[in-house]
Amino acid sequence: LMSSSSSALKKGKACICCRRRKLKCDGVRPICSQCIDSGREMDCEYTDSFNSTRTELLEDYLAQLQQRARELEAGRSSRGHTNPNVQPYGACASVNMESAPVSWWDYEPLPPNISKYLQDKFFERSSQLSFSLDVPRMKAALALKPSDDKYPHEGLIYAIYLWGARLSGNRDVAKPQAERAFFERATQALQIQLDTQSATRHLQAVQTQILLALYAYACGRPIETDYHVTAAISLILSSGMHVVSPGQNNGDNVDEGERIMLFWQVFILDHCWAVASRKPARLRVDEKSDMMITTPWPLWAHEYVAGSSAFQAANHSQPVRQFIMERGNSTSGYSALALAAKASAVYELASRLASSRPSANVNEQLQETIRLADETIVTFISTLASLDVEAPQDRKCHFVMLHCIAYSSLIVLHETVSSSDASAYGRCLHAARLISATLGYLKADEVASLPAFVIPSCTLACKVLLSETRRVRDTPPGREVSVPSDVIEAESTRIMQTLVQLRSTYPVVGEYSISSNRARR
Repeated sequence: LMSSSSSALKKGKACICCRRRKLKCDGVRPICSQCIDSGREMDCEYTDSFNSTRTELLEDYLAQLQQRARELEAGRSSRGHTNPNVQPYGACASVNMESAPVSWWDYEPLPPNISKYLQDKFFERSSQLSFSLDVPRMKAALALKPSDDKYPHEGLIYAIYLWGARLSGNRDVAKPQAERAFFERATQALQIQLDTQSATRHLQAVQTQILLALYAYACGRPIETDYHVTAAISLILSSGMHVVSPGQNNGDNVDEGERIMLFWQVFILDHCWAVASRKPARLRVDEKSDMMITTPWPLWAHEYVAGSSAFQAANHSQPVRQFIMERGNSTSGYSALALAAKASAVYELASRLASSRPSANVNEQLQETIRLADETIVTFISTLASLDVEAPQDRKCHFVMLHCIAYSSLIVLHETVSSSDASAYGRCLHAARLISATLGYLKADEVASLPAFVIPSCTLACKVLLSETRRVRDTPPGREVSVPSDVIEAESTRIMQTLVQLRSTYPVVGEYSISSNRARR
């Protein structure tokens, strides 16, 4: 039964939402009239109850996350015993810094030993950073003299240094002033060399923009992220990488593969950033967009090296449009990168539909569109192979990411009405639990290799699980619950631990937890 307070509420008795919005609250429990009228049922909560509110739970979670991050950082520098497969934070065993200049990052070129160290650290985890250029070719090019025509784009070299420093876990190398200098030089080099680059340099410029966009996103710098995402899109569109056709690369399958894979990396970047920034994707394919993408789904990198051609009859049409029309049941495109592109497509589709979906009074046409989107996501998820705990670390982390993005698409699609629709709430909860279970496939020392765009999926799933914890706690004694609270709490704890481990590489973790909570209120 709903309980009501008197017309004149005592101070502090209004719900949190009305207090924040400075509106007159009537104090009706469990949801006041103001929140019902404005469609904010999920935000209506009171602070005078015995249990914690959702806001307090999220704030507690964030405080735990930040405290745990500080403990881990302190522990890495104070303990002499860590995982034997992971270099301790602050260790310098693989690079001699004793003879390095004080401001070594200001030297051009960098001291050779530091340059080699940063390159090695980058290539150890380059797949985590959407790097799609042929690694053996790139390493060979980096060994050339700067005067050689095949020497890499200067911007790409500094982007490699930038991420090499960030991923090194070495305090003598991962200095804020060094990363700042590398980021600025990479950006400047892109502007200077833009008009004089060869086809190879153009691909390297695209790759550089991807690396800079990911770095800006990882650091919680949305304006710079948007700038570099836009620049990457501009480069691929101006060179026709969205309409790649056979014979453009004189029979060089590796070069053809680089062009195709880089296009799809930008496609994924654009779509994931669109969801994170709550803006429409610029490379989206729908009835309101005149974007035409004929570049085929990417193959595995080793297939290009072996001489395979991407241009097969079933794979060369309009792959994204065909994927959506087939409701997620494609007959082609099953490489890791192709599946990630499909996951990002349904992710952005869910976000776009959710933004146009009111909390009530959904017309029949929109309801049918949402039903079809749900069907597309579920069908796509059914095409994903089961996760293999014995798979190589880089491949396992990639597949964990795309599974998490696919599951979170269901949450994004249904979260808007989950407070008033039991079916929608159930789908959100089930997807959140699957995300937690998916993260459980990773070993503790593998989590740090997850790509950055897994973070929104983790924070969204954690929000759903925390809401369910509150709901279960509020369930009257004797009434059966579908999942015990200790199970839900264990699942949310797994996600929190994942975020804690990611925070040293991606500082945006803490900021995203705050901004995501505020933006969805």
